[in-house]
Amino acid sequence: MRRIKSLETSTSTSGSSTSVATLAYAGAAHLESESEDSNSDYEGRWIHIKKLPSRFNLDLLTNYFAYPIYDDFCPYLANHGLGHKTHNRSHSWYCIDPFMLELLFHRRILEYPCLTPDPSLAHAIFLPYYGAIDSLRCLYGPEVNSNADHGLSHYCFLQQDNPQIWYRYFGHDHFVVLVHPAWDFSQPLSNDPPLWGTSFLELPKFYNITALTLESRAWPWQEHALPYLTSFHPLTLALLHSWIAYVCRTCRTTLMLFADSSGIASTPNVPHNIRNECKNSMTIGKDPTISGQFKDCVIVDHK
Repeated sequence: MRRIKSLETSTSTSGSSTSVATLAYAGAAHLESESEDSNSDYEGRWIHIKKLPSRFNLDLLTNYFAYPIYDDFCPYLANHGLGHKTHNRSHSWYCIDPFMLELLFHRRILEYPCLTPDPSLAHAIFLPYYGAIDSLRCLYGPEVNSNADHGLSHYCFLQQDNPQIWYRYFGHDHFVVLVHPAWDFSQPLSNDPPLWGTSFLELPKFYNITALTLESRAWPWQEHALPYLTSFHPLTLALLHSWIAYVCRTCRTTLMLFADSSGIASTPNVPHNIRNECKNSMTIGKDPTISGQFKDCVIVDHK
């Protein structure tokens, strides 16, 4: 079984051995050297990155091989979670895995201009806890069916390390990024036997934390949906505008939509609407000579 020899070099770009922790310290030093004149531009936008032990983030990446997720996890760690470029001449396209969002967000927020090393000055506290990766031990590892314990060690650390940061607003100013849909962390504590997922978002201890997830539920106020990562990451605005211009002048005759299995739910959601549209189009609009459009839908259910 392969293991990551050095996470610092595995997540670097162009051979650089700069680690996430090193970048965090450099960012803090840069902030302290900024002039007070720029503070007015950051009013109401200050973010403090909570310093967590590596067992809550980077160390979790070294255990990925213990779970039946990837045959080879290392390529996805390149470029701080972007993965390798699709080809040598590419400036914008990467072989990215959507589940690298926690690592990628952690790396990118280190470049956010309104960071502060002083949590008392921050309007929001970012917790670089890779909760989705940590959940794998409860889903596939030796701690399977221990879903109610997911995140408890993280909570205990927040209570012990500068607890005044937490108790200032009892977690209302804290936020975390979770790379799976909210449903994967919303198993009721009363489920016996446990079903799929963990109870991270059902724990009263974390009720006040804002969770940025790939798919949020409709009613919890603390959940906010993030888009899935794409392979397109242009380095400059010029490359982005060039791609937009190319797409606008390209004649596109085919539109493809993908809806995952969550579309079978009875509650309104985007996948559910896409599947309904697909079913409806099987009986109408099949003759392009009548409407000028042609719809062909295929529904594949994996049992």
